[in-house]
Amino acid sequence: MDNIRLKKVGTLLKETLSKIFSREGSNIFGTKCLVTVTNVVVSPDLSTARFYFSIFNATNNEETLLLIKQNTSKIRGLIGNETRHQLRKIPEIDFFLDDTLDYVYKMDNIFKEIEEKRKDLGQSNSAAEK
Repeated sequence: MDNIRLKKVGTLLKETLSKIFSREGSNIFGTKCLVTVTNVVVSPDLSTARFYFSIFNATNNEETLLLIKQNTSKIRGLIGNETRHQLRKIPEIDFFLDDTLDYVYKMDNIFKEIEEKRKDLGQSNSAAEK
């Protein structure tokens, strides 16, 4: 399968699911959290698509993921309705949390702590020299 085709299908699925989540999100999640589709990986034969997303303003991300997975067939049907003129067959879909932002936030905090310790050590060394 052509790599360009995979990227086009992935982009189409990502945009479509983003629209669905913004329009139907309250019916699927039941809360007022914001779900952002961060990436879509489509298999070379276009039979499966893995959706990665991040969740904001949710009390429990795992619970939101479970609600999304419970509504997989409904979401797949909505994707099919939106893309019926672009795709012949809608791939099987699976959902995963994208913890990249959490990882970046954690690493940023670690670097800030290291920088603060360096400053503290620098101040104590200069005070000891005086």
